Amino acid sequence: MLRPGIGRDVGRAQMHAHHAIQIALAMTGSFLMHGEHDAEDSPRRGTVVMPHRRHQFDGCGHAVAVLFVEPETRQGRALFARHRDSDVAALPTTSPPRWWPVSPIPPTSAAPVGG
Repeated sequence: MLRPGIGRDVGRAQMHAHHAIQIALAMTGSFLMHGEHDAEDSPRRGTVVMPHRRHQFDGCGHAVAVLFVEPETRQGRALFARHRDSDVAALPTTSPPRWWPVSPIPPTSAAPVGG
């Protein structure tokens, strides 16, 4: 099961953990996220947080989309298999991750507007 949410002007959440796998994606700007064992916050545009791993989040006042994925689902098992060694894993920001379901359309092959 996937549970999405988008927050605007998102602030700081204290150190916590939850059963679901959390995917956070910055819609504007970046946010700060770190796990219990990370040395410091680092600006991020996308993260995956493993279940039952303590982490702290600061949206820095930006819009952030958050998905919660139940770890028992097929999608949850795949995310866990890929990121199990990290409390908080940063997602790539320059291109879609390998597990992304759809390849982006290159700008040169996009249909013209009104055409």
